[in-house]
Amino acid sequence: MLRLSFGAALGLALLLLTLQFFLTPVYLEMEYEFAGFPPPSPLTSDQRYTAAQAFLSYLNVEIGGATLLSLSELRFDHQPFFDNDDLACILRAKAVRGSAFGLTFVMGLAAIALWLFMAADDFERARRALIASAAALILIYTAFSLLARFAFPALAPLLAMALDSGPCAPARAAGLAQLFPPDIVRDALVLLALFARVEAAVIIAGAWGFGRLTRWAQSSARQGRSSGH
Repeated sequence: MLRLSFGAALGLALLLLTLQFFLTPVYLEMEYEFAGFPPPSPLTSDQRYTAAQAFLSYLNVEIGGATLLSLSELRFDHQPFFDNDDLACILRAKAVRGSAFGLTFVMGLAAIALWLFMAADDFERARRALIASAAALILIYTAFSLLARFAFPALAPLLAMALDSGPCAPARAAGLAQLFPPDIVRDALVLLALFARVEAAVIIAGAWGFGRLTRWAQSSARQGRSSGH
């Protein structure tokens, strides 16, 4: 049960940590410039980019960023870009983003605490448990990636439920749909699983390398004591 709890905490921590990348302008710039990505009709590319940056500013910046008022006043061709349904979902997205950010730290601390608890009893067994958990996570992330790639239409309603609360109904939002077409969400899920697999592989390499280094140090110490005698 302890190892299962550790694996679950580690898996969620890696996913939530990786998720932070997709809430930055870098990912949007990469997607918008990708060949074959849906055109920004009826917007221009510059207008879509401006609206996306305004949304991210409100989402990620607590003080000094965009506000709901400034988003409501964003206009293109004298028409407001975000309507009331958009603003309700943007407010909901801000709350979900804050919860995810806090949960990242909670899961990270939980994973560290559980591993240290195991290591206090048997360090070598804890190291092997870390490697096994990371390897299992790679398989889980791979399955998640395949699901996102080939079954996204079935997965999309479940994702919308995370935002669907009170006045926010993602199906009614107009401006957000232009900023985040289904392609960008599907690609984000696939890349999320990819980056998390890389992180899990780095953990495996680090734990394996540390074990090799520890055994080498112990062997060298024993040889040194034998030579001293």
